[in-house]
Formats: sequence, structure tokens, C-alpha cells
Amino acid sequence: MPPLELGAVRLPRPVPFTTLKPEVRLLYVTEVGGFVSLISLAGVGYIDNVVTLGRHRRRGLASAATMEAVRASRDGGDEVVHLLAERDGRPRGLYERLGFEVRGRVTSLTRRRSDP
Repeated sequence: MPPLELGAVRLPRPVPFTTLKPEVRLLYVTEVGGFVSLISLAGVGYIDNVVTLGRHRRRGLASAATMEAVRASRDGGDEVVHLLAERDGRPRGLYERLGFEVRGRVTSLTRRRSDP
């Protein structure tokens, strides 16, 4: 696998997406401190869990990992890619710079294990 590059960021040994099921792929960028997940269902890619560990932040890793997920989604045949992010989270500007637009809002529901 060739190095992953985005602007000045070059990941020397990107770890390829690992297929858990045909529609679920994870990209681990553990050598540099982060990961992103991609789920593909019915021609739609869903990027979520873009994580960069604290000491590795502000180096462009989230951008590089997100764009690698976009590439993998398109290479897998997805027609559209959604990125799930917190409504007022700090990375929103980053995602907009990467070409994502706010198109809607998602409601998240939680159930605790202790709930009946």
C-alpha cells in the first residue's frame, strides 16, 4: 500500500481498512495515533469515530484518515458518503474544509445496560 498523503501530512505505513463484515470497514492509523470507521450499506458510506489521540493532534491526521475513508467508500462503490459528527463539535470546520456539508441532523438514543 502506498503512503497516504494529504497536503504536508504523509503517513508512512497506513494500515488498510480491515473488513469485519462486507459492509463494515475500519481504518486503524495506530502508528500515528488514531482511527476512523466506515460502514457501507446499500451504496451509502457512513464515516464515524474519527479519533486522533491527544499527543498526535494538530498534525493533519484526522484529515488524512477521513479522506482515506472517503476514498475507500468510493472505491467500494458507494454513491454518497455521510460523515457523522457532533452538532457543535470542534471538528465541524475541518469536515467542511474537506468538502462535507451539513445536510441534516441525527438524533442519538442511548440505552444503558442496567435499563430493564
